Amino acid sequence: MTVSLWSHLGVLDRIPSHLEPALTAAGFVQTDAEPLRDEYDGDEIRLLEYRATIQGRLMILGFCEVLRERIITAELWAPERLRQASVEISVASVANQYGSWQSRADIDADALIASITTTISTWIQEVA
Repeated sequence: MTVSLWSHLGVLDRIPSHLEPALTAAGFVQTDAEPLRDEYDGDEIRLLEYRATIQGRLMILGFCEVLRERIITAELWAPERLRQASVEISVASVANQYGSWQSRADIDADALIASITTTISTWIQEVA
């Protein structure tokens, strides 16, 4: 039986507990978490952000979840890369890593969360 991860809590509500060991080991601390309502279409958007100083560099791990669209994105980046970015700034030119995931009815919630947390844990290990 597949349990809908969008029924009560979004994915973003469940990710922190799964990532806690990797986040703590690398020195990440939560700096922001908030639900937002898109003023154009009323969709709920959730944001979550962590920061750490790793090897003397500030690193930011950010998540965004759009509940109605069943999309979650994540990016790991260093603000210092903004200074190095070209005029055509994009996620690819600034982020160390970025990814997005979309839920479907045929995807088990726990499997999706495991996929996301495995990916993010790998990102964290690569920069730590």
